[in-house]
Amino acid sequence: MTLIKSHTCTRCGGTLVVHNDRKQYECPYCSVFYDYEYFRSRDILDQADSSLKMLQYASAKEKYDFLLTKDPHSFRALRGILLCDAKINRPSELSKPENVLRITPASLSEAEEDAREEEKAYFSKIRLMYEIAKYSRANQQEKERIEKGREQLFETQAERSEALAKNRERSKRFSEEFAKLYKQLSELESEEVKVRSDEQKESGLIQVNLKVSKSCASCGGELIVNLDRQVYECPFCGVTYDFDFIRDETAMDEAEEALSKSQFLKADAIYAYILTVDPKNFTALRGRILCAAKWTGIEIASKNAEIYMRKAHIPTMKERVEEAISVCDSADRPYFEEFGKIFPEYENYINNSSPTNRFRKDSHRLTKTRGELEDEMDVLRDERDKYLDKRDKRRKDGIFLLEEIYYSAKANAVQKEINEVYDSRSIVDEQLSETVEEISKLSTEAQHSIKVIEKHLRDILKIEKDRELSQKATGGPSET
Repeated sequence: MTLIKSHTCTRCGGTLVVHNDRKQYECPYCSVFYDYEYFRSRDILDQADSSLKMLQYASAKEKYDFLLTKDPHSFRALRGILLCDAKINRPSELSKPENVLRITPASLSEAEEDAREEEKAYFSKIRLMYEIAKYSRANQQEKERIEKGREQLFETQAERSEALAKNRERSKRFSEEFAKLYKQLSELESEEVKVRSDEQKESGLIQVNLKVSKSCASCGGELIVNLDRQVYECPFCGVTYDFDFIRDETAMDEAEEALSKSQFLKADAIYAYILTVDPKNFTALRGRILCAAKWTGIEIASKNAEIYMRKAHIPTMKERVEEAISVCDSADRPYFEEFGKIFPEYENYINNSSPTNRFRKDSHRLTKTRGELEDEMDVLRDERDKYLDKRDKRRKDGIFLLEEIYYSAKANAVQKEINEVYDSRSIVDEQLSETVEEISKLSTEAQHSIKVIEKHLRDILKIEKDRELSQKATGGPSET
């Protein structure tokens, strides 16, 4: 990925002229000279950060290592290597304890040792976060051990409940402490970023990330970027171009292709990169939602939402929809707001589906119980019939009156047991009927929610198609 840069004079703001033979930049207005090396380190650092964001860890680490040969105490290079080793593509991902645990204590010690004295606090804060995350993980493992009963740790249920309550309290305390440390870390990072921004402003370094260099349509010369005027400029013939006139479609094409092939991680990384250049880009905002849902498009989910919507994907989808609503153009807001309507319905679906599963288990248990009662009644009927046969035989013979009475009493006692089992079966039948009715009711409500979700998705699909037709009619670019 190349960087189109416009180096400007730190004294007067004029565009610098390049002298390749002397390997210098010259300001034609105030005659100040700058060595190539003045800008080179900043260029490589920005390229390394871009590689990191694109999950190109090996490439990013190589650049950070090179920068450390120039400046062994570079904060961003030290932090970049730390992130590369842990396979973390941006500092904001340190907000998750599971990511912090991927950092090795050895690499953290190296960064802490090589950092400048005023920047050691940043890495020390990560070390504290690592320790908290480690305790939190051990606490979670203890909770799972208690809940799953892998060990007989407690004699009574009360002791077990008390242990779980203490575990939850520790978990809450760990989460709060970790969040507090991350906030402090962010504040330290924000200060560093602010200093870096001021350095860029002072040096006049202006950059726009692009896939390919852009050439002037008039003379063919390579364009430079003027962010103050929000235009591309040709330093050879003086022609300027609006940002909207020249757009980097290469990255978008690559992202769309990755999405169509279900390469969601790759597509998501490219969409995220595009949004760093164009935060309101409709296609990139939409693409990140699809990546979170693991969908290649809306149409496939609109036909069977029950299969293609996954509970585990909902939080990230919801987060990205809310983000899109907050940053998108007003014309695109109805699209993302329509997306937001599916989440309450999905919650209704889950609320109705979960009890349905429980009722199905109850139904299975009751059916099994009913079968056992039927078997018990069959055994008792056989026993009763045996006593009645013996009684009738004695009655037919006209003798053994006492035995006849005995067998009659036995038959009556068994009949009483049969009546009790029958009553139990009647209760089970009633409970089973209520369970089946409840399952039917909840299933109907759950399916209604799915149908509503599918309708919203079809409405989203219609907005997409209308948007595409409108752009074709006006001759504008089609982003969907």
